[in-house]
Amino acid sequence: MSTAMAAASKPIHIPDNFEGYDLEQFVIPEHYAADLCHTLIPHGFIQSRTQKVAADIFKAYDFGAGEKVHMLCVLKGGHEFFSDLITYLKRYLVLGCKHVPIAFDFIRVKSYQGTESNCKPTIEATGVDLGALKDHHVLIVEDIIDTGHTMSLLVPY
Repeated sequence: MSTAMAAASKPIHIPDNFEGYDLEQFVIPEHYAADLCHTLIPHGFIQSRTQKVAADIFKAYDFGAGEKVHMLCVLKGGHEFFSDLITYLKRYLVLGCKHVPIAFDFIRVKSYQGTESNCKPTIEATGVDLGALKDHHVLIVEDIIDTGHTMSLLVPY
């Protein structure tokens, strides 16, 4: 991996006291209208940042020289973002890669019983041998990292 990942763009900071944008500025589906008072982060903004993450990934690896990355999506929460990220990444990859430089799989990590973290997460991996990924470039797409227990279970692979 190149130093480009370290030089990736800074995160966008949304202050705690930011109340969001007026709903009048957006088309709001009827089934959400009664439950919303503001839009905190517009969909287009999220899509643009997702595309920027894909660009940062593309710059971080020398795919043209044969580097490969295995992407793991932690289900269920990360799948929408993961799908968008892969779509944007594919657009960059067609710019000169003569091989398929990415592979991806889905895993499920269970670390909750009801609404409480049980501190004993387990991994359900279908179609992928996590041990075979050791010493390879792996990007993990997860929706929420709260306690860190899930990531601590995945990092040794």
